[in-house]
Amino acid sequence: NIINTTFQSINNGAIYNNKNLNIINTTFQSINNGAIYNNGNQLTIENSLFDSASLNNKKYCQIYNSTITKSSISNEGEIIINNTTISKYNGLVVSNSGTMTITHSQIFNNNGDGNVILNNENGKFLLEKSIIKENTIKQKSAYGWLTYLGVIKNNGDMEITGCIFDNNQASDWDSFFGVMQSGSINIYNIGKLIVRYNYLINTQYYTLDEFHGSTSTVPIMFLLNAGGTSDVNYNFLCLDPNTVIKNTDPNYYFIPSFNDYIPV
Repeated sequence: NIINTTFQSINNGAIYNNKNLNIINTTFQSINNGAIYNNGNQLTIENSLFDSASLNNKKYCQIYNSTITKSSISNEGEIIINNTTISKYNGLVVSNSGTMTITHSQIFNNNGDGNVILNNENGKFLLEKSIIKENTIKQKSAYGWLTYLGVIKNNGDMEITGCIFDNNQASDWDSFFGVMQSGSINIYNIGKLIVRYNYLINTQYYTLDEFHGSTSTVPIMFLLNAGGTSDVNYNFLCLDPNTVIKNTDPNYYFIPSFNDYIPV
């Protein structure tokens, strides 16, 4: 076990685990080439801090009640993340090619270069009862076009349920040039996707200048199904579904309506 320990300013990684390891109340700060490389059957991390210290999981890992900031997570095995904050990273924050579960967590203030979360073709991903808030993304090239590939991009098998999408934005939006292909700000899907019981709030709807470029278009705000299959139902939307969802039919959805104002 590693308890109440600080790993700081290390150049070539802090821990290589190939057995069973529990890490509790421990800080990893400014670790080059990854704080932890896990190739063991059991890695459990509790009440710990990762600050500029990334994690690479190949086997089995659990993370509880922790803070992950300016750090990325790469998973090719199985990983469970619960009650944890993931924030302030520049680039791809979470990459999954194995089995990943994130529950009761917050993913916020990340600046994705294309995506914040990527579920790869072989990945299975459950994102549940979490907040995805104030993340930004930039246009990337896809199929020969510049487009927005979503804060979350799913190429594999993914379920998103009971989450809040709050004020995620494009950091490089230009109302004259727009984008060549619309894309999506929050979710871009080319795999198998279930999206249910989620909230889309504080969402900016992008518009073009009156005299915009001839090939300009605007991104979809919530979800673009760009070739996969999707079940998108029972979501709470802040805008007309025709402006926030494309290439899939949300048969059941909720839009708030406030007819009366009662001062308090």
